[in-house]
Amino acid sequence: MQLDKPAEILKQGGIIIYPSETSYGFTCDATNEKAIKRVYEIKQRPETKPFIVLFHSINQAKEFLHIDEDAEKLSKMPSVSIIVKNKSLKAYKNKVAFRIPQHEISQKLLSSISPLTTTSANLSNEDPIYSSFLLSKFKDKVDLIIDQGDLPKNDLTTVYEISSKKIIRQGAVTKEEIEEFLK
Repeated sequence: MQLDKPAEILKQGGIIIYPSETSYGFTCDATNEKAIKRVYEIKQRPETKPFIVLFHSINQAKEFLHIDEDAEKLSKMPSVSIIVKNKSLKAYKNKVAFRIPQHEISQKLLSSISPLTTTSANLSNEDPIYSSFLLSKFKDKVDLIIDQGDLPKNDLTTVYEISSKKIIRQGAVTKEEIEEFLK
């Protein structure tokens, strides 16, 4: 799949909808505060609920975030987003949830522009979108939709806070699986 056009839109501060590991998702440049604010508006989500940030590699994440040994190790586990202390992402407060996605489209986009802010493509408190038919309600609100038809229904990623060793959002991976992985 050719992703030059979506990457260029993201570099210019645009917002796209793309098929992610779990569902269709909104994404934008995680260093562009205006674009992130626009995603909050489209999603009708309070700014007190931060989005997840995707990085191309753990080395790149270390440029923006405080990554300890456990966070680095856990970044290799699929379907887990890790909350750590922020170092330099201006649009985010003191903590940031991040992951290094294994998903092909995510990785291709991240090889052109990284980091990316991501969240499910839906209105706040609604179910994630898996059907390409439902994406039409956002067609006039985003700059591009990468439509790959209907997606399989996958569990959301688990959001795990390193400092408290707590699951903030239960998803595909359990706390026991995380603890075992970190041993």
